[in-house]
Amino acid sequence: MAAGAVEERHMPDVSIVWETPSTPITPEDFIHHDGVRFVRPYFFEFIAHVKERWDKKTVTNLFAEEFRQRPLDYYCEAVNAGRILVNGKRVRSDYVVRASQTLSHFVHRHEPPVMGEPVRILELSADVVTIWKPPSVPVHPCGQYRKNTVLGILEAEHSLKPLYPIHRLDRLVSGLLILARNADTADQFRKEMEGGKVAKSYIAKVKGVFPDEEMELSASIVYDAREGRSTVERSENSATGNSHQHTKLLGKGKSACTKFKRLSTDGMYSIVECTPLTGRTHQIRVHLQYLGHPIANDDLYCSDNPAKRAGTGTSAERAARLERILQKGASLDDAYPKRRRMDDVRICALDDVGVSLYKNIEDEGLDDSHGTVSDIVTDFHGAKFVLDSMCTNCPNLCPSGYEGKEDGLWLHCRSYSGSNWKYECPLPSWARLSLSTPD
Repeated sequence: MAAGAVEERHMPDVSIVWETPSTPITPEDFIHHDGVRFVRPYFFEFIAHVKERWDKKTVTNLFAEEFRQRPLDYYCEAVNAGRILVNGKRVRSDYVVRASQTLSHFVHRHEPPVMGEPVRILELSADVVTIWKPPSVPVHPCGQYRKNTVLGILEAEHSLKPLYPIHRLDRLVSGLLILARNADTADQFRKEMEGGKVAKSYIAKVKGVFPDEEMELSASIVYDAREGRSTVERSENSATGNSHQHTKLLGKGKSACTKFKRLSTDGMYSIVECTPLTGRTHQIRVHLQYLGHPIANDDLYCSDNPAKRAGTGTSAERAARLERILQKGASLDDAYPKRRRMDDVRICALDDVGVSLYKNIEDEGLDDSHGTVSDIVTDFHGAKFVLDSMCTNCPNLCPSGYEGKEDGLWLHCRSYSGSNWKYECPLPSWARLSLSTPD
């Protein structure tokens, strides 16, 4: 057979239940400990189609360059073990892919943890469900998150599926989230939003004494996708106070406007109502930074020169958080606990545990030389999960870089209202502090 030629059709480790995006999510998929929600690691099939810019790359170089969570050596091993397929067939590690081909990657998936606060249902009707989204939980599957999402948790704990999010709410932001229960309702909301008929309100806890007068800031925003961060496009016409001046567009920024009203202050922090009139990425956060009153626990925007995240393989938020920890004199070991190795953990045979916990995974006929299941770890506070000898995260429960405590922003979505409807969310504890207006 010629180098790189495709072999016969192959499915790796057929005795393992390989999950897909359509696999139901259940309460047993989660592990709760010390105020944190973890996901029990599971076997998953990722599917991607070769893009034009990937054309004529070797399959191993493609994965190493585009999916940097794992090293090149892992991808070479995965191809040789049949964990990576092209058009459903095994290939050699030097196989050259072509545009429109289908790639399958069979992985032992470890999701990042999130804060363990419940996803609270505020209102439930035949067409709409509104919830109080906890901070740190993404709304829908993205990146490394699939089950540890609002949609995944609502499916597992309330059997609510399908759902259609009506508006965006960043992962670190808490508060009101509106979800339609059918496509027709979602389309009605979309038309109102596109028509500019929807008003929204947020509450933020910011540094310092925010000005007492209401103000409207119109300042164009430039979003750097590579760094995951927005900046205000500076110009001599930037305005604060009650002014309605607009910044001079310099060609890169998108116009953005936010109204602000101080609700209270204690001299160190202020609680501010924020009303975005446009919807740019990180608009409230970057506008507050521009005014000199960033959200008090916002690592990304409390500094004018945050750490660069490009090429680090982590998010902008986590890179900024790590930079803050290191600036305080802490070490990397303080920021992230030491990760365990396979020979650090106590393991026992798979058949010592009820198979229902693992969706009927059996230990018969499994070949460890192909990185399959052999043992389970039992020392994460009594929680059990299957180990995979090829997995780059095992025997740790979390993926690399997510060992530290999860936090959320002091930014909360308070309300959304339209032509004949309004939904509201209660305030979190940090926004209900007994602050008084200074004399």
